[in-house]
Amino acid sequence: MRFFLACCLLGALLATGTCLECPSCIGHGSSCSGDMITCDADEDTCIIQLKEFTQLPTTLRFINKGCSKSSTCKHDVAEANLGRGFYLRSRRVCCIGDECNNILSPVLPPPDTKPNGYHCPGCAGVFSSKCHAESVPCVGSQNQCTELAGNFTGIFLTTEFGVKACATEAFCAMSAAGIKNFAHLGVAMSKQKCIPASKIST
Repeated sequence: MRFFLACCLLGALLATGTCLECPSCIGHGSSCSGDMITCDADEDTCIIQLKEFTQLPTTLRFINKGCSKSSTCKHDVAEANLGRGFYLRSRRVCCIGDECNNILSPVLPPPDTKPNGYHCPGCAGVFSSKCHAESVPCVGSQNQCTELAGNFTGIFLTTEFGVKACATEAFCAMSAAGIKNFAHLGVAMSKQKCIPASKIST
């Protein structure tokens, strides 16, 4: 209650109106439901986000609802390609309050697997923020090299992670805006960097 009052007071001082509330949940598949939460002062929209994690030949999909920044609403499909058949993809729709329970969840189009002439270091490290990278050919609209590091926090443990990958500009924008969860784990980022991908020499 104190947090809600403080948030609304800050919102009034910043002339941003009342505090936004959004449904919050994470689930497998394409639907989930949960309680309403009060968003942080810098979060001005609700989102429904479909996330797809592929380690060929297996693909898992998760849906989450929560608070976010409206600056991310303009971005479409976000992708990262870590190599060795490991892909991360997501798509979001923005909404406000209760309407988020009545609109359709986002749908991901089929992946574009055609190499585009760029390449980046690619790897994933769990229990360590470092990983041994190999050159990965970028595909589709992936034209950025991304490097992420931080901590996953679950119910019983906290562990470091590190990722290097080909990425789309949308993925870089989303990660720059802040990644708060990955599947059912909380995320605390310590590094987020994107640079233009390099052309593969012929």
